[in-house]
Amino acid sequence: MLSNQDFADFIGDSKRIEVLTPRTNPEAMEILARCSVLALPSRSESFGRVLLEAMAAGKPLVVSKAGGMPYLVRHDVNGLLCEREDVASLAEQLRKALASEELQARLGNKGRELALTRYDENTYGRNTWR
Repeated sequence: MLSNQDFADFIGDSKRIEVLTPRTNPEAMEILARCSVLALPSRSESFGRVLLEAMAAGKPLVVSKAGGMPYLVRHDVNGLLCEREDVASLAEQLRKALASEELQARLGNKGRELALTRYDENTYGRNTWR
């Protein structure tokens, strides 16, 4: 299990990584608009609505292979997957994403396309409530 100290050690003195406390929805959307990559290294996550919000905003994703996230995020297509509770794997995928603006744009564009075509309100509602 990843402890707070492990995570703090991983981040170190990086100026590019910020760990945030809970925010209101408007604040969260403003922060999301400014980020380069959305990382969600959860231990478990049934779906991760924040992933859809980030995809709709055109943000590349780095997520753990936990819960339903691997069904939404395809590795190197609309995001990057890391091993669950594996700091080295998370670090590797974050470095990969942060090192290439081209990769960020490609993943973000594919994610946005998926969010707007498969998970827009009408399509999602039709598929969920059949």
